[in-house]
Amino acid sequence: EEGGSGMIFPLFPNEHEWPLGLRAVLYLVGLLWTFMGVGIIADMFMGAIETITSSEMITETKTGAKVPVKVWNATVANLTLMALGSSAPEILLNVLEIIGNDYFAGDLGPSTIVGSAAFNLMVIIAVCNLAVAQAGIERKIEITDVYGCTAFFSIFAYIWLVVILKVISPNVVELWEALFTFGFFPLLVGLAWCLDNGYISLGAKKGESHITQIGSSHFHPYEIEKYLADFEAKHGEMTPEQREDMMITALQAKVKPSRAQYRMMATRNMTGGKRIKIPPKVTPKQIEMSSVATNGGGADANLTVVNFKASAYSVLESVGRARVVVTRSSAQGSLQVDYATEGVTANAGEDFVETSGVLTFSPGEEEKEIEVPIIDDDEPEEDEMFIVKLANPRPNARLGAEGMTIVTIIDDDDPGLIGFKDEETHATAQES
Repeated sequence: EEGGSGMIFPLFPNEHEWPLGLRAVLYLVGLLWTFMGVGIIADMFMGAIETITSSEMITETKTGAKVPVKVWNATVANLTLMALGSSAPEILLNVLEIIGNDYFAGDLGPSTIVGSAAFNLMVIIAVCNLAVAQAGIERKIEITDVYGCTAFFSIFAYIWLVVILKVISPNVVELWEALFTFGFFPLLVGLAWCLDNGYISLGAKKGESHITQIGSSHFHPYEIEKYLADFEAKHGEMTPEQREDMMITALQAKVKPSRAQYRMMATRNMTGGKRIKIPPKVTPKQIEMSSVATNGGGADANLTVVNFKASAYSVLESVGRARVVVTRSSAQGSLQVDYATEGVTANAGEDFVETSGVLTFSPGEEEKEIEVPIIDDDEPEEDEMFIVKLANPRPNARLGAEGMTIVTIIDDDDPGLIGFKDEETHATAQES
């Protein structure tokens, strides 16, 4: 409109006299720049939400075991903070437009929210179905209580909008309608939480909720069923301790990325920032330490045993090099052993330098160090893991139970807190 104005444009008094093509290009660049800025702000917001929803606390089970559990219920987190964070640009746009138009709906705000919801409901669900579908493999949603609840409210939301805007009060949202609409949200969250925790049921199958302990780590049954079957079939010759170490490594490496991580990764792809690496799915075969499965006793009794000094190490990202120590049971004579690194959730070339070689013990040496360069960056990210494996000790030597060690790279780009866990804090005082 000639002589008209919006919240930001026109920037100059005679801007309406400029060529239409030039103005279209400038406005498009401005619009994209604004959306990019909102996306960067939303990225920071999602990072904060990810930190909140991933927090854990220690709880004690009926057997007295202390286990870590999420503070936030996953269903509640997805329906509240995660949904708010992923939809923040649309919500902010609508709020600004409504306030600027004296609480009259504009052409962009409500349409953006409804359009985004429709896109999620139809297009994204269709893409997800295509992504998981494989010929000859049946896939289904096993626990459908929460799914059925959220699916019902997704469809009901559109029906409710039609009722209040076309039937009850055409083209006007009255105060009681707004209050009822807002009230449906806590109703949805409350129902989903009750269904997720088994307080009410829609007749769908409910998964087991008890926790299984493997060594000193605790996991839910659905996390270990597949790995248990694989280890029994493929690693029956291993000792229980070796299978336990491999299973814990595989389960700890099996990190399911959250909706916030996906959202932040997409934003950083567009803005040229560092991508959030979605950890690859790790199978027992990928971390198989074939050289560790050796049997002692008998003819092996006189062999020198080679081990890592510790089964796990932790280093700061800025340390420069991770040093792991290899020991042997006898310092007599020379000995050689091969070693190699392998990424679990850490990526070779991005988080650490892939390292391999031959470690040589001289006569009289009982310990040797392996150095692995650590790559530092300035991006906050999750702690990541890689493993160092030993193989082919020689001559007259064999690997012990600690033929593999796990190295955790601790991100130090954000300030953290240091302290003691309550259950591990003990103090002894003596009066003098």
